Amino acid sequence: MKKIIKKIFIFMIAAAGLFFIYLLLSVPNIDNYTYTQPSSTQVISSDGVVIGEISSKNSDYVTREEIPEMLIKAVISIEDKRFYTNSGIDIRSIARAFWRNLTSGEIVEGGSTITQQLAKILFFTDEQSYIRKAKEAITAIKLTNKYTKDEIITMYLNEIYLGGGAFGVGQAADTYFSKTLDQLTLSECAMLAGIIQAPSAYCPLTEEGYAYAMQRRDKVLDAMLEQGYITQEEYTEAINETIVINPSESNYFSYGVCLEGYEGYMNRVFEQTVETIASYYHKKLNYSEDKAYEMAESALLSQQLTVRVTVNHAMQQNALAALEAKDALGDSGKDAAFVAVDMLTGNIVTYYGSTSFVDTVQNPRQPGSTIKPLYFAYLIENGICNTNSIVNDEKVDINGYSPNNFGNEYMGYVTMRETIVHSLNSASLRFFMQAGTDEIVNFVRDSFHFTTFTQEDYNAAFALGGLYQGIKPIELVMAYACIGNEGQLYEARYIVSISDSEGKIIFAEDNTAYKAISSDTANQLKNCMESTVLRGTATAADCGYATYGKTGTTDKEKDVWFVGATGNIACAIWMGNLDYESVDGLSSYQCSSAYGEYMTECINEGLIDTTYLESKRQEELTQIYVLKDEDKSYETITEDDIAQIVIPDFERENFASVEVVYADIDKETNLLFSEYRCPEENRQTCIFTLDTVPTAYCNKKHAAEEILDWFENLFQ
Repeated sequence: MKKIIKKIFIFMIAAAGLFFIYLLLSVPNIDNYTYTQPSSTQVISSDGVVIGEISSKNSDYVTREEIPEMLIKAVISIEDKRFYTNSGIDIRSIARAFWRNLTSGEIVEGGSTITQQLAKILFFTDEQSYIRKAKEAITAIKLTNKYTKDEIITMYLNEIYLGGGAFGVGQAADTYFSKTLDQLTLSECAMLAGIIQAPSAYCPLTEEGYAYAMQRRDKVLDAMLEQGYITQEEYTEAINETIVINPSESNYFSYGVCLEGYEGYMNRVFEQTVETIASYYHKKLNYSEDKAYEMAESALLSQQLTVRVTVNHAMQQNALAALEAKDALGDSGKDAAFVAVDMLTGNIVTYYGSTSFVDTVQNPRQPGSTIKPLYFAYLIENGICNTNSIVNDEKVDINGYSPNNFGNEYMGYVTMRETIVHSLNSASLRFFMQAGTDEIVNFVRDSFHFTTFTQEDYNAAFALGGLYQGIKPIELVMAYACIGNEGQLYEARYIVSISDSEGKIIFAEDNTAYKAISSDTANQLKNCMESTVLRGTATAADCGYATYGKTGTTDKEKDVWFVGATGNIACAIWMGNLDYESVDGLSSYQCSSAYGEYMTECINEGLIDTTYLESKRQEELTQIYVLKDEDKSYETITEDDIAQIVIPDFERENFASVEVVYADIDKETNLLFSEYRCPEENRQTCIFTLDTVPTAYCNKKHAAEEILDWFENLFQ
């Protein structure tokens, strides 16, 4: 029996030894490990402003000297009161935790020292197991042998998560109190120390979290008093202090921190930067796509890169000011998207995608009448009609689909230009029906690279922007930029260059364009939409220079738009409600007005390249009569064959082949009626084309004139 017990004892010692060896071999080798403070990638605008930082943690690194002694004492008192005397582990705490876990049947207490917590943060996962705790303890001892206590507490207070998206005490002080560490009160220090135990539950940004955080603060103050870190007088003053939460004005996006209004843009910058670096790793270094993406994301989050981006901070501020003036920054239930692009490069220069969880620039919405010029492009490209073609703007019914014009007002025969200028629904639908629905929808989708069309969009409602999902503002602005750029379509570009920590550029590439529509089609549409700003539905967008654009409004004003351009800058502005509810008083006028204010400020501040600014034209209108059907042969033109239309004066010569005029002729000679020569009964009013109207007056001597001549000859 003794031999058996001895063998079991030897076996247990051997097993324990082997387990200990396993632990030693499996814990991180920190001999060559050097702690580096949390790093971030800076994102710099085209005008040199740091608009955001990308990092794995929202942290503001602070040195030991910047951390108040009272904060360190608060943390030690509640987290590890023997911190300065233990070897990285606390046997008494471990024993207590082991007993509690054993009696409860699960892990309910860790017994971890501050050094063990740091080891877990730096080297381990959140896995709850005794093996992980053992590895953590060994690593903590190694850390204690490698670093001083001051170095360990500094690392810990920079790495610990404190709720609200904040890592480290520096970021937490800013997040909750809008203060630097040296401005914290004892009571606030105690609250931060208390949050460490349960950052989500004790986050004071919510009413419930604040109540828990205050209770936990009291426990920290009790511990500090008990351990002699504060006097009774300090304790009394601190515990009676009502802490005021004053959230920071810093704005967080999914991968870091940014200036106000850049949340959506920064997410897009992150995604495009990762894709760019991953493409380099995959194509140049032959990594698999998954590995390349993983390495690219890691590099962006940890290697202190510099990303120079296309957005212009000054222009962004003008956009925010214009939206704020329209009360469209989300506070009133009215949300907005505002995106502007340099049409000559595809560079996004302004990007506001709301401050909500939805990036409104990337969120498809019903485009309303902003869709009209895009399918008119198909009609022009295929020679079906042009901007001087006419249709009858009257009530129309297409298989039961019978939309009304705004205010139920109809204009009779109108050109495509006037259809755009006044956003006439019935006339637009008549133009739309001149070609096949499938062909038009496919053309618009493929030519302008829209990604949200569905099979449900192949119907007449497409003509007025009635789409199943809608169109993303980012894609709509690129389409309108294409119209202003001779039909050249760019993909949206967010990044100019990426540099490493030493300033070496590792990516810089120009954007490439795709020929979407012909220059002639683009110029016809651009010219028409200039009239819309001069005298149509978008006059509020006028900024003193030639501007083209189109408004859009959907059912019950759930979506309102202005999309247009001045010089080389194209812009899309959407307003509405993220819940797809109507907003009182909302109209496309607000979008047009916001554009006018934005562009005027940008021009006044010298932010727009004057090379591309053109003087706006003066547009005088005239009424003319034209043939309804240019291709028909006429022996005699009647009233039923013609229509009166309104056109700008400068377009009149383009109607020479179809313009008609009324002329009085002598019905005997078919020459112009002469008041002095022709008898009244010979007068006949006829309609002529300009090339057939008589130019000479009747010179025939009619019967009355012959009698007069006879009498004159008789008395001579």
